[in-house]
Amino acid sequence: MEIHIAKFLERFKSVGMAESILKDEVVKAVKEIARTEISKKDVEFKNGDLVIQGSPFLKTEIYMKKAALFARLDQSFFDRKIGNIR
Repeated sequence: MEIHIAKFLERFKSVGMAESILKDEVVKAVKEIARTEISKKDVEFKNGDLVIQGSPFLKTEIYMKKAALFARLDQSFFDRKIGNIR
């Protein structure tokens, strides 16, 4: 039996669980690709963009690895597209 994660997450949108799960995926992706730690409170979604708060060093590291982050997050988010990473 195959379960699609997007359908599963739709059940939790009203509770706010989907947002939390998406933030977890962003934290994991940044840790894996940029090799730096961030917390869920540093991650926001605004008008289709992913906004990550942090030091100038962190922002530079994310900017340099933006393409890899897009690729990793596109695999994780299925139905939600990210316009930009800021």
